[in-house]
Amino acid sequence: MTETVAVTAPQLALLDLTTTLAAALTSDEVSQAALAPALQRLADARGSNVLDEQSRNHLRNTEIYLSRLLEEVAHGRAQSTAEIRNEIKVLARTIAAIAEEAPR
Repeated sequence: MTETVAVTAPQLALLDLTTTLAAALTSDEVSQAALAPALQRLADARGSNVLDEQSRNHLRNTEIYLSRLLEEVAHGRAQSTAEIRNEIKVLARTIAAIAEEAPR
């Protein structure tokens, strides 16, 4: 037996945001352009003040998850940048050492 459940605009917006986030995470690409439409729908729905307790909890959890994700991305970017700088330093030293050893 199939039961019909009424879904509110905020719940649809949350579902849309969750689906967009899941798709972005599976493709290893999280961009503001991909999230913009879902976030706009969520903002529009949130502004209407019709969020029930379950929707508010889901939204809060989504915001916490997004915050953690942004922190991890920033940390990963900083770590990658540091690793690239170290590799460039090693490469520069190697080239300098080879240049000094080369006969003139």
